[in-house]
Amino acid sequence: MQWKPINTLIPNKLVFLLFDHLESAQWVGYVNEDGICEWPDKVRGYRPTGWQEVIVDLTRIKAIGG
Repeated sequence: MQWKPINTLIPNKLVFLLFDHLESAQWVGYVNEDGICEWPDKVRGYRPTGWQEVIVDLTRIKAIGG
């Protein structure tokens, strides 16, 4: 996986985040203007070390109940 430097991340953009110092190091979330994670709660307040785009193939998602 090719991780991008955190200083290139646009704030409030949902991305795949890397935290080198955590046991569960990879999370989908977003950071604020200061580069600090705001969501999800388990990594709130930490600064990620890298990020990647979240790519979703919408054709593989089925409607609920359908």
